[in-house]
Amino acid sequence: NPKLDVADVITQLGVGEALVSMLDAKGMPGVVQRALMLPPRSQIGPIAPETRQQIIRSSALYGRYEQVLDRESAYEKLQARTAAVAAEGNVESPKGRRSKPEPTAFDRVLKAANSPLGRQISREVTRGIMGALLGTKRR
Repeated sequence: NPKLDVADVITQLGVGEALVSMLDAKGMPGVVQRALMLPPRSQIGPIAPETRQQIIRSSALYGRYEQVLDRESAYEKLQARTAAVAAEGNVESPKGRRSKPEPTAFDRVLKAANSPLGRQISREVTRGIMGALLGTKRR
């Protein structure tokens, strides 16, 4: 700061004073200014209920969050949907057992890929692709 001789001012700072600079939009420090530091507004120990209510009422957010909302969560929605599907699917088959749904094409592919033969094929294909991409080591 051209108006401030930092070497002189730093030795003249009193209690609660400091030399500060702010960062601009690009993160570069600005000019140094002399500033008065305010002490924190706090207290040790609990506050009285009346003081607490006064602080709450004087807040800028007062009136916005006082009403408690108990919205239906995603978990509750999924539980209701599962219960509804279970109630619909609870129809007994003639043999007295619940009928299993037919496996989808995706289920059949997953079952085949999880078999020992499917795992071996996957391993060989992966080795072939990685070998083509990375090359093989020569001994």
